[in-house]
Amino acid sequence: LTFVEKDFPEPVWSWAFDPTLPTNRRVSVPYNKSTSLTTVIDYFLLSPNISIEEVKTVDTDFQFSDHQAVRLQARLNPNNPDQSTLINLP
Repeated sequence: LTFVEKDFPEPVWSWAFDPTLPTNRRVSVPYNKSTSLTTVIDYFLLSPNISIEEVKTVDTDFQFSDHQAVRLQARLNPNNPDQSTLINLP
């Protein structure tokens, strides 16, 4: 999150990402797990009524693309906590 203003978003919002695996790679040369430049560039921005259950990068070892999918499981939190709803993305 190096290019996001420090005061964005408001404190009640939150970022969700998986720091354990890269989500993007350089494409100027064929992918090599030990030498290719990789980074995490995929994030979710969650409003205050959403809480994170799990966020996980899908490790495909960049076989299909220069990106790896990121799976988010979150909970919608309406005003009544007894009515929360579990959602899965993607």
